[in-house]
Amino acid sequence: MNSLLVYINNFEWVTGVTPFSSVWTPLIATFAYLVVIFSLQEFMKNRKEIHLHYICLAHNLFLSVLSLVMFLGILVPLFITEVPQGLYHIVCKPVTKGQIQFFYYIFYLSKVYEFLDTIFLVLRKKKLLFLHMLNECLIFNLHEHQKDVSVNVETWVSQYCSNRLYLWVTSSYAKFVG
Repeated sequence: MNSLLVYINNFEWVTGVTPFSSVWTPLIATFAYLVVIFSLQEFMKNRKEIHLHYICLAHNLFLSVLSLVMFLGILVPLFITEVPQGLYHIVCKPVTKGQIQFFYYIFYLSKVYEFLDTIFLVLRKKKLLFLHMLNECLIFNLHEHQKDVSVNVETWVSQYCSNRLYLWVTSSYAKFVG
């Protein structure tokens, strides 16, 4: 456990070295996502919906817990290390390593896991909205780009707000499904 904390506290995004940090990763993942979704829609065209009640419940509970962990993973170090150094430090000085950077990386990776949302919709024969698919594709690509420019106020605030919103959405959905 101690070595995990050391790893998190010293985490640093290095393009081409950190797993899934290649500039090709989001492009390949997005292309694969679209191929899978359109192929799955075609496959499901003449089939009955698949009931995934408990799988969707577990999926959303997992995302709720993950969102809470990422939310706290940003908030706690922000108030412990960044806020005491003043507003200039929070707004202008990019965070290049440490807990905030680590949880931002986890947030980036979680976007690929969230592709399952769309797969579950297709398997349950629910209508896919263009906006849903656009959001899945763009958010992942946007966060990959932001990783290269380091984490500063606009990136950690957007991730903080996104985690807070996603925590509410997934936990609400989990209550609805359960």
